[in-house]
Amino acid sequence: WDRLVPMPRLKVKTAKTPVIIGWKEHVSLPDLDIGRFVAKIDTGASYCALHATEIEVHHGVVSFRFEGGDTVRAEFAGRKRIVSSNGQSDSRPLIHTRVKIGTKLINTEVTLIDRSTMKDKMLIGRKFLSGRYLVDPKRSLLLTVKKKKRKST
Repeated sequence: WDRLVPMPRLKVKTAKTPVIIGWKEHVSLPDLDIGRFVAKIDTGASYCALHATEIEVHHGVVSFRFEGGDTVRAEFAGRKRIVSSNGQSDSRPLIHTRVKIGTKLINTEVTLIDRSTMKDKMLIGRKFLSGRYLVDPKRSLLLTVKKKKRKST
């Protein structure tokens, strides 16, 4: 009994406090050269969905247009069956990319769909939000850095 046996150190994971975000937030997709725009935070959607037109998949690459701009190319990650809010099911192209929201750059899966008739060009879904963010449905653009007004002299 005169010898102490060291106890193994237990790694304790501390839960990070989720960041409060609004129901709409500025995002950008730097890997796709898509600059800042407003996305809708949609807790009813599982996955992120990005507006895309002229979607084509060839030899493991998906190409599409966002907002009528230049053709965007990304590695094709497969297809995802999605049931839309109106109950229709469809198979959408899937890509992996990083989404910048606030100061964070987060890897995520994004489905591509023509959202021409929708007001918001991107939906941010639960898989992106889970464990990171809580949504305040009464507020928007909480992560947008507001420039301080200079006092005139």
